[in-house]
Amino acid sequence: MKKRKILYISMSIPYDNVPHAGGKTFNYYINGFANDIDNEVTMIAKVLPEEEHQIENINPNINTIIVRTPKNKVKKYISYIKSLNSKINPLYRYGNVLTKEIFNQIGNELDKLKNTGYVPDIVILEWTWMLLFIDQVKKRFPNAKYIASEHDVSFLGAQRQYENAKGFKKIYKKLYYNNLYKREILSINKCDYVVTHNAKDKKLLLKNGVEQSKLGVIVPYINLPEQVARKNINKNILFYGAMNRIENEISAEWFIKNVMPEIKDTGAKYVILGHSERRAYYGETVAILEEKVKLALANGLTPIFCIGEVLEEREANKQNEVVAAQMESVFSLSAEDFSKIVLAYEPVWAIGTGKTATPEQAQEIHAHIRSLVAAKYGQEVAENTSILYGGSCKPSNAKELFANPDVDGGLIGGAALKAADFKGIIDAFK
Repeated sequence: MKKRKILYISMSIPYDNVPHAGGKTFNYYINGFANDIDNEVTMIAKVLPEEEHQIENINPNINTIIVRTPKNKVKKYISYIKSLNSKINPLYRYGNVLTKEIFNQIGNELDKLKNTGYVPDIVILEWTWMLLFIDQVKKRFPNAKYIASEHDVSFLGAQRQYENAKGFKKIYKKLYYNNLYKREILSINKCDYVVTHNAKDKKLLLKNGVEQSKLGVIVPYINLPEQVARKNINKNILFYGAMNRIENEISAEWFIKNVMPEIKDTGAKYVILGHSERRAYYGETVAILEEKVKLALANGLTPIFCIGEVLEEREANKQNEVVAAQMESVFSLSAEDFSKIVLAYEPVWAIGTGKTATPEQAQEIHAHIRSLVAAKYGQEVAENTSILYGGSCKPSNAKELFANPDVDGGLIGGAALKAADFKGIIDAFK
């Protein structure tokens, strides 16, 4: 029997433990298609530099074609400036994660596929931004059925930003919103079918003229059965999604005012800030994190502030410079407030990769971090500051890592999900 040929075009690669909700949903469904013997799945996907090591974890049943943004920061910004989808251009900001260079790369890969005789039966444009490609894909494969996976209705977020903006910013946001609305609705109407990820977005698209016959809803995949099943606690809160998005400011504000006090009453004390994934995926800057740290302290929470370098920076021996720059987010604090926070060094190149900093490497960078604190606040504050290690710590290496004088403990990720592994790490302190 002839296999169904499915072509995915995505802004992200699918892999297990992807750190964002949309990615988890995408990973679940594309693997379902790829593991079905009746399907032949080809994917063209953009990969971020920090996700390069995850390419090997993509399902081997997926014929994967990778496109990349420039690693060099200067080249990357030049690419943005040259792009019609530049962040600085409100008329073309829709799809700002996609530069002209990426557009051209994907176009070239589509041509290569076509020249081999490849003809897809179904084209799935995964993520809202990929709708931008519908014209150039249709030009090459006019007879395919086109499906849009609308993880978000992006113009709604733009509308909220516009309505809440003031002054010149309101004019800018209005241009952005008007253009986005026009381009998103136009692209959706060119698809044969559109999948939203909640009923609310389906209703919104219906209201804006999209035909009901081409609209459907899929429920995001949640792999948290043990959390969903918990019934022995007075208050069960399960949030699946991202409250950190700009368009969710109103809901986040409501959550902080109405829910956070109840959470604090249950004993919540800590908040993790500056995690590498937040810096990479959400562009959290020194200034943004400085504000978040101060907000956490003002609300009685203890920030666990993460710092650390990516592989490229480690190989260039720039780890000391990197952590020093990241520490600027907390060095505006008074000595009294700084003494309330916890630092966590996380070598990004060792998170989820199986690689681990040697005990010697961990001690060296931890000692450097403590020296930065001493230079800013004095030796007493530095000695009393807890600096945790957070890079693939496991029972087999915990004792050696924690034996270092400047490693005060661990920020445990994956190993904490397995009781035996977590206990093994705890036992390393004995």
